[in-house]
Amino acid sequence: MKGKILIAAAAALVLFSCTEKEMESPADTLEVTPATLDFGWKNNEPKTLTVKTNVEDWDFSADGWIEATVEGGNLVVNVTDNEEYEERTGKILVMAGNAKPVRVE
Repeated sequence: MKGKILIAAAAALVLFSCTEKEMESPADTLEVTPATLDFGWKNNEPKTLTVKTNVEDWDFSADGWIEATVEGGNLVVNVTDNEEYEERTGKILVMAGNAKPVRVE
């Protein structure tokens, strides 16, 4: 009986000997470049945002007149023609896991 208790105690010691830091997974990271994009009012060419993250599935949201698609680790962005001829300011929000979201204007 004494031997079983000793073996159980040794097993518990081995199981719980890892520190909390060793058991935690790395923090989610997110970097998006460039931080701003500028487009003309008409006939624009797409521009590319580079998204660097350790999160497998990242996502984004954008204003309705901003067109964006994911291509590999990049976000390809374009805008609809500005028929109003007034300056527009929009935003794209890139999100990845628990990392702080990145806003691109």
